[in-house]
Amino acid sequence: MLLRLTGEREAALELSIRTLDRFRRLLVPHHPYTLTCMLNHATDLAESGDHEQALTVGREAYEGLTEVLGPDHCLAVAAASNLAIELRRDDSDAAEGRHEVAAGLHAEAERRATGSRELGGDHPLTRAVTRWQPIDADIEPPVT
Repeated sequence: MLLRLTGEREAALELSIRTLDRFRRLLVPHHPYTLTCMLNHATDLAESGDHEQALTVGREAYEGLTEVLGPDHCLAVAAASNLAIELRRDDSDAAEGRHEVAAGLHAEAERRATGSRELGGDHPLTRAVTRWQPIDADIEPPVT
């Protein structure tokens, strides 16, 4: 994530590919850390111009996080918002249908974020959702 934010998109994409591969091997595909890594990897793919793969990975992250953590969890909200952003970015022949899906998905993410006790209207994640800004997520394992 930091590599992408400092303009090193290729290095960020390479690192996110390796990290996601390791998480899939060491954890399980639907572990929250793996799914969170996928959320960030989808953004790396989008920033590198691979929008179709970004949609595929973003959709898998959204569906997995929603299933594992629930639709109101902040990571599921972030994944829904990011997927909506990528769907809205589409300028292909299928764009009109994708834009409709994006609008609905984004409205749902915004409703969940603004109505959340943990997030609410002034939370940085909520502000990012309402502004259609991509959201990155840190993975911080618990200290044992």
